Amino acid sequence: MYDKIKDSLARLGLPFSENEFLSVAGQAESGHVIQIQFTPPAEFAEHQILEIWGLADIISAEEALEAEHYEELLKENFTWPLGSWMLRPFPEGLGLCFSIKLISKDFTFEDEQIEMAMQGILHVVSSMQEDMGISAE
Repeated sequence: MYDKIKDSLARLGLPFSENEFLSVAGQAESGHVIQIQFTPPAEFAEHQILEIWGLADIISAEEALEAEHYEELLKENFTWPLGSWMLRPFPEGLGLCFSIKLISKDFTFEDEQIEMAMQGILHVVSSMQEDMGISAE
């Protein structure tokens, strides 16, 4: 299922792990280390869709800010074409994630496409983390 993506990551010299998702650790210029996740490819009509995403923060009900504050942060940090913010359920709360989707007819994604999407995830997620006051570890 992930064979072509694994081949691309190997050509790019990026080590990965595989559990529920294919995962690559990336470090942003800010110093934040972000796990970039590749979801299993999905088919839609004659196209394959590959979703690549990164987690900015897990928000618990006790820590939730006012909606207006999140809206302001999202407006400031929506800086990548074909990407979008979403919420994913995690055991600890809701995960604030940035996702980029790549679409192909024959599930051939150029190494450069994958690398550019990963750079987009790193840039946008680390910018959000900085704006939320999350320090790089």
